[in-house]
This record gives sequence, structure tokens and C-alpha cells, in this order.
Amino acid sequence: MVNGKISAWLNLIRVPNLFTALADILGGFLYVGGHVDQAGQLAILAFASLCLYAGGVALNDVVDTARDAAERPHRPIPSGLISRPSASLVSFALLFMGGAAALAASTRSGAIAVFLVGAILLYDVVLKTTVVASGLMGVCRALNLLLGMSLAPALALPHIIVPCTSLFVYVTSITHLGRQEARDSLPPRSRLWGLGGAVVGINGLWLLLVVTPGASWGYLRSATATTMAVAVAATCAAVAREPADKQRAMKWLVLLIIGFDAGLAGSTRGLVGEVLVAFLLVPAIWLSRRLRVT
Repeated sequence: MVNGKISAWLNLIRVPNLFTALADILGGFLYVGGHVDQAGQLAILAFASLCLYAGGVALNDVVDTARDAAERPHRPIPSGLISRPSASLVSFALLFMGGAAALAASTRSGAIAVFLVGAILLYDVVLKTTVVASGLMGVCRALNLLLGMSLAPALALPHIIVPCTSLFVYVTSITHLGRQEARDSLPPRSRLWGLGGAVVGINGLWLLLVVTPGASWGYLRSATATTMAVAVAATCAAVAREPADKQRAMKWLVLLIIGFDAGLAGSTRGLVGEVLVAFLLVPAIWLSRRLRVT
């Protein structure tokens, strides 16, 4: 039972996905010229992002308890391994710790975290079942990337708008594509929009050559690999009829956010930055074989 409880909590906070949140922070930090002297602040931001992400997905399951009881009764809360009050308490505690940690890193980081917490609460508690839900999830992810950039002395709008917008479009699209993943209920047009949006969003990496001063062409290694992998995974998710097949494709679409962040880091930091972020794929993929992603 102890191991079952531990596994339930790890599944509740989507441990494999936490590496995608870390990739946003590290990729954004390296992209805007983060320096080794800021390692302490970076570590605090990384902790803040982990707390915010874990708190957000835990709260998502709290809100979805009734639906999961009908469609996915094996999940931690409907299975009885974690009580709904306990999950609620932990989720709000994590959101608070994440916001406080971001403020400890810098005032700008704290301000971005406030908006991120607000977006998380709006998504989970208020707007999750509305037509704007997918876009709000995209906003959450773009704000997390911006959080990683927040330690830069100055944030030039042309420099940050393309990566943040690209990630927003990508995450909005895959969230839309993954809606109703336990059922085959998305109409063909919605599947097409999700597929096209994911490919368009990830291809925003190529625009970094235009908007990023001194961008290194070498980063196109990861940009090419990531865009190709996204095209395959998004197509699989769009055409899947069985829930298990769709969930498998969605898992890869989520984890490939790390590839996006690797390309982002590589555009200004070359191969070293690219590899530092891409390495996060190793534990993320390994853990995704044992713990849930979606």
C-alpha cells in the first residue's frame, strides 16, 4: 500500500512532465543570455516552476474527480489512493510555494508567477470546460517560458515574442487535440485544426534566425528533429481511434516541448545549450514508461 500511495502521488503531479517545465525555465534562461553567476536564482526559479506545474496538474485532477470516476477510475483520486481534500490541500500549497519562490528569485519573476497562478486557477476551476480552455493552457505554458527569461536585465519584445507565441500556439493546439482523450469524440475539423496548429507552433523555432541577434545556425539540428517528430506524433494523435493510441501520441507531444526548448537554447548558446536542455528528455522518457503523462 505504501508503494501504491507513493506511485499515486507521483502520478498526481505528473512527474515525467515536470522535466518539460524545467526545460522551459532552462531554455528560456539560456536563450536570453543567462549567466553562471545567476545559478542560484535559476535554481530558485526551477523550484518555483516545479511547484507551479505540480500544483496545477494536481488541482486539475481534483476538479476532474467526477469525470475521472466515470472514465478513468484507476486515477489516484477516484481509485481512493489519494483523498480529494488531501489533493486539494497539496495543490494549493504547491501553488503558493511556487509563487513565493519566484518572488524570491526576483520581483519580475514574482510578477510573472502571479499571472501564471491566476491562469492556472482560471483554467482548472473556472474555464476548463469552455472553448477558451485550450488557449488558456497555452498561456500557462508561455508564461512558464517567460518565467525562465525573467532574470535577464532587459526583455526585448521582438526577442521574446516569437518563442513565447510559438509555444502558446503549440500547447494550445495539442491541448485541443488531446481533449476528450478517453473518448473518440473530436470531429474531423477539430482534429485537423489541432494537427495544423501543433505543426505551425513548433515551426516557430525557424523564425528565431530572423528575430534573434547572432542566432546560431547549428540549433537547426534540434529544430529539424523536433518539427519532424511533432508532425508524426500530431498526425498519430489526430487519426487515432483507440484512446490508448491517442494517449500514447499525446504523451510524445507533451514531452517534445523539451525539444522546442532545446532548440531555443541552442539558437543563442550553440551545441552546449542545446544538449543541456535536450538531456532532460532522458529522465522524462524513462519515467513516462512508468508514470502517467496525460
